[in-house]
Amino acid sequence: YSKSGDRTGYYFMVGDEARLDLGSPVFRTIAHILNNEYNMVSVLQAEEGLTAEKWGTTAGANTAEDLIAQIPGSGEGCIVDVSLMLNDKNKTAEEISAYILAGIEKIKAAKPKTVFVYTSPVPTLSDTTNTAIKEVTEKLSAEDILVIDTYSKVFKEYYTQFYKDSVLPNKQGYIHVADYILSKYLGKEFEIIATT
Repeated sequence: YSKSGDRTGYYFMVGDEARLDLGSPVFRTIAHILNNEYNMVSVLQAEEGLTAEKWGTTAGANTAEDLIAQIPGSGEGCIVDVSLMLNDKNKTAEEISAYILAGIEKIKAAKPKTVFVYTSPVPTLSDTTNTAIKEVTEKLSAEDILVIDTYSKVFKEYYTQFYKDSVLPNKQGYIHVADYILSKYLGKEFEIIATT
């Protein structure tokens, strides 16, 4: 894609509170580059508390079914980047992966040329959550979903200066997340953040 001609590419970011408010630099940074340098339309589908279960298995606002109406034509030139799972409490990695895949399959059935990406959450202070993040990422990768692994590729480990709490990064942390995601889309180098 380039700045010349009509906008024919679309980038849809699906997320929870990690893409809203404090996490908004992720979407804003990516959208700015894709819109201004690659002539793509960027759309955020996010909701505080959004679960993979709701997104993938129900109808209504902020679900996979809702997204189908926003994807033009057959989905050619469209990317759907899903970053969900942190709100799926008491669910196994197997269940969370199945919810995300269910949503992807709904969209694929209606818009078969859509490209799907799963962007993992970054490390948290919870060993249980970290294990689930790794397992969901592995399961989706095994299903031939493109994976952007922010869990192991942005921060070497959990660094308090980049987090607002035990789960979500602060503004500076999210800027690093956005830079990494863009590096994967644009084929640029990114150096993992390692600090003490």
